[in-house]
Amino acid sequence: METRFVASSAGPALNLLEVFEPHIVITDLFLGSVPSGVDLLERVEELTPWVGMVILTSHSSPTLATGESHRIPKGTVIIVKSDIATADDLVAAVHSSVEHRETRISNTAIDKVVLTKVHCEILRLIAAGLSNASIANERGTSVRAAEGMVRRTFLEMGIRSDVHNNSCVLAVLMWQQGKVIVR
Repeated sequence: METRFVASSAGPALNLLEVFEPHIVITDLFLGSVPSGVDLLERVEELTPWVGMVILTSHSSPTLATGESHRIPKGTVIIVKSDIATADDLVAAVHSSVEHRETRISNTAIDKVVLTKVHCEILRLIAAGLSNASIANERGTSVRAAEGMVRRTFLEMGIRSDVHNNSCVLAVLMWQQGKVIVR
């Protein structure tokens, strides 16, 4: 008999790990609170390293989304939600994870903006709502240098400043829509 458990956040899922050994864990990167999906998978790897792990995410780049993609356990299959055309796509991701294949990101660079890690860090700070002054403080630079990095990030994303658009909002929308990946 097959037993399934569903948890609405990482906290209850972590509690389930104490009483139940899954064959597969499917999670999102962000579960609305701390701990995150990455925290959950780290704990799964620690307790039961043989368990298949899948991350479903709307972000084409875990590095951009979390800044901590190095924490995602080896063998975790990462699949971008918009790439799931049929149930077979999800089944294939589950099989890959159970077979402990290398981590893969299903989304390709087609119709994506490819940014450097520095530009991605700037975009992550913009998405967090930081001003140029706060970005400068966070990065240990001058406000002028931060303004330049923000401007260059927008240019790399193909966003041109004009009176009809808010560049910060457009950049964050592109990120949320999975249109940005890390080089």
